[in-house]
Amino acid sequence: MMQVRHSLNMILSEMSGLDWKPHIVLGINRGGCVPGIYLSH
Repeated sequence: MMQVRHSLNMILSEMSGLDWKPHIVLGINRGGCVPGIYLSH
């Protein structure tokens, strides 16, 4: 779980540097739902 959080933090920091916020976040059912939920909040 720590690796997932670290990866999500890297994605979020890249997104904030671009000043870009998506309107929709999609997560793949096989292993992508939890990261998708983290990114959507």
